[in-house]
Amino acid sequence: AAQNLKIFYPNLIHNTCLAHGVNRVAEEVRNQFPVVNDFINNVKKVFVKAPLRVQLYKEMLPGIPLPPKPILTRWGTWVEAALFYAQHFESIKKVLTELSSEDSSAAISESNQLAANPQLSQQLAYIKNNFSIFPKVFLELEKQDVLLID
Repeated sequence: AAQNLKIFYPNLIHNTCLAHGVNRVAEEVRNQFPVVNDFINNVKKVFVKAPLRVQLYKEMLPGIPLPPKPILTRWGTWVEAALFYAQHFESIKKVLTELSSEDSSAAISESNQLAANPQLSQQLAYIKNNFSIFPKVFLELEKQDVLLID
């Protein structure tokens, strides 16, 4: 479509491709870190439709919001979730440990097993150190009337 418009607008720059390109990189990041992906998915299950678990979370971590629920069709939400877990990993682990003493659900059990995996904290740190710019990039690409030089 952009090629057809280029005939009429020779200075046209199709910037949507940049956003798609960054999103493809973000998807590849998710694919390269399956332990982190499994952890994010399991912790999401722990708190969905579980008001008592949410209440315990809020009591134990009053200053920390609930973990984000990534939506794969929303660009960058998985990376945002991974960055949240990287920042609050030890606190989330404590909540999961407390929940496991009260509840034996599969999601809690699996989340605790993943949290005990040393690869998880290493991968979260790697994502934090190398991909923390992604949420800002997506915000900038979603803005209107922004020049490419910005």
